[in-house]
Amino acid sequence: MKMNYLAIPGLTTRQSKWTFETIYKEVSDYYGVHFNRRTKRTRTIVNARCACTYILRMHTKLSTNEIGRLLGDYDHSTVIHWTATAHDIIRFDDIFKEDIENIINNIKLNHAHRH
Repeated sequence: MKMNYLAIPGLTTRQSKWTFETIYKEVSDYYGVHFNRRTKRTRTIVNARCACTYILRMHTKLSTNEIGRLLGDYDHSTVIHWTATAHDIIRFDDIFKEDIENIINNIKLNHAHRH
């Protein structure tokens, strides 16, 4: 089942030019963490994972299966859950929404010359 997420102006474009590596690096740098299957689930890690998944789903053409594999062999349903969670948090938490906007702006600034 394809999830339809509310398009948040300035946050969604489904660009294929951003790579997993680019997004993962910017999210990791922004939150100051690296997250994988063995990472303890702190609030920062959960936010970073949700942000990364949300940006990957909204700004790449990667499937939920591909994202799950790249983030540590997670099931596609876990990726769907993280994306939905991020979407809900964005709607109600201005700080998290600002984090997403900042990360997207960082990607645009730091990786514009690579397009």
